[in-house]
Amino acid sequence: MLKEVALRAPVAADVFLLNQAIEMLRAYSLVRRDPGEKMLSIHRLVQAVLQDQLLEAERRTWAERAMLGVGAAFPSDEGDNLEQRGRLLAQALTATQAIKQYQFMGTEAGRLLFETASFLEVLDDYATTAEPLYQRALHIREQVWGPESLETAFTLISLANLYYEQGKYAEAEPLYQRVLHSVEQQLGPEHPLVISPLNGLANLYYEQSKYAEVEPLYQRALYIFEQ
Repeated sequence: MLKEVALRAPVAADVFLLNQAIEMLRAYSLVRRDPGEKMLSIHRLVQAVLQDQLLEAERRTWAERAMLGVGAAFPSDEGDNLEQRGRLLAQALTATQAIKQYQFMGTEAGRLLFETASFLEVLDDYATTAEPLYQRALHIREQVWGPESLETAFTLISLANLYYEQGKYAEAEPLYQRVLHSVEQQLGPEHPLVISPLNGLANLYYEQSKYAEVEPLYQRALYIFEQ
């Protein structure tokens, strides 16, 4: 029956046929439907069997497609989207594993790593999972965009902030300095984006009681903000 339906028309294009196909799969416990979350889950055993039947090149292809699909659905850290990101977190983490396993490079891989790490940081899960994702995102963005690009700088400042939150000041300081230099070179010394690394360095030095170095950084950030 499913084969006949697939031959006549794409199942997903027809709501009735799609529901019919889903119900047939549910009858054999091959998929689980969650109407509240509007999600379908494929049984892990089914996933394992399907993957076992694929050649290595096919596994890589499908892993990349899955990564791209999850990346397209996973929202950026903007607005009130914590619930949506929470629903997709498990899929995002699986996709980040595929990025590492198959050494995927590209803007989509870098973005998904970055956004997943950002969400994990919101969940205070940075010690075990956010840090390596930021590091991998940084590596990809350095290769794709260049070490002095703004995309790389955004990743650097997030990683620096993460180190600061963990009290790893020795690791955070050179990253803040690198971001400051990069943004100054790209946008000028008085651009508003310069404020973030200035404040990061000032906060870091304050925690280390280096007060003589703190004041000029805050003063410069204040001046830019006023302008």
